[in-house]
Amino acid sequence: MCFDRFRRSAVLIALFLAAPLAAHQPWVLTDREEVATGQAVDVQVYFGHVFPGHELIDAERVAAVQTVDPGGRVRPLDTDSRMPFPTPPLDETGTWVIAVEQVRGYWTQTPEGGRPLPRTELREPVHCSYSGNSAKTVVRVGADERHAIDRPLGHRLEILPGDDPTNLEAGDRLTIEVRFDGQPHVGSVLLFHADSGEEPYSTVETDAGGRAVFGLEGAGPWMAVAHAERPYPDPEVCDVESFHATLTFGGSR
Repeated sequence: MCFDRFRRSAVLIALFLAAPLAAHQPWVLTDREEVATGQAVDVQVYFGHVFPGHELIDAERVAAVQTVDPGGRVRPLDTDSRMPFPTPPLDETGTWVIAVEQVRGYWTQTPEGGRPLPRTELREPVHCSYSGNSAKTVVRVGADERHAIDRPLGHRLEILPGDDPTNLEAGDRLTIEVRFDGQPHVGSVLLFHADSGEEPYSTVETDAGGRAVFGLEGAGPWMAVAHAERPYPDPEVCDVESFHATLTFGGSR
């Protein structure tokens, strides 16, 4: 019995170490990717690992939703209602950013399964992660080229596009910058399109400046996923702080 339990624990640890980017993460899509000045959009926040997905996150697990207008002004969105979260009228022409932060929480795997608790509250904990996830999407209003898509919002892990993604289509290339705690982040970025499902169509690596360039394949919407982690401050409580950031564009739901 002890050997079987050890073997199960070893397998679970190996799975965590082998595929940190395969974990669940949130992403955000809107009902329309282009609107006229003064129109609103509905914001849907998805959660899982199958893109573009059908599993909406529970509204109480959404910590904050913000809009960033083309001039760079950040405005909080009311999340007290059930999803979809409606935006106010988007009253400036150009490209808007809609950003979501997920409520942080523990997830600990045990030989019997996972629980949303720290190590200290479970028997035989295998691996504990304290997650902090964020997601962004973009909406074009009118024909103005103004945008503030490269404005950092202070997310622990953040993807900043170097070009306006609303101008892109299959066959084009996009430059992004990934930042972790405000600094360039070196790591993998997984890329998905509308028919990817669980498997990314490509993976790219950021350079020393946190930048990567990738081509768009398939049909939109597209999603880029970045991951970072660091040791948890108290290893008795949890093993790592884990962060996922997503950027979606080129489609709606």
